[in-house]
Amino acid sequence: MANNKPTKASIFFDLLLTAGVFILFFFVLQKHVMGYSKPVVYSFAAFCSASISAGFWLALQMFKVVLSHQRDNKK
Repeated sequence: MANNKPTKASIFFDLLLTAGVFILFFFVLQKHVMGYSKPVVYSFAAFCSASISAGFWLALQMFKVVLSHQRDNKK
């Protein structure tokens, strides 16, 4: 199995995608928080978006590992 080290570009791309998912869900989840004050709505939306973004990041890393393994097996 090849030793695939992440490059700076791939790390930046992963962080950019994860930040995009966080921002997307932050705005989507604001409408679903049951609260009347803005700080409560923003904090709950941020906490929920953070957990969803962490799950997205883990899924992205698992996808990259499986894809790399499949490409190595074809050689």
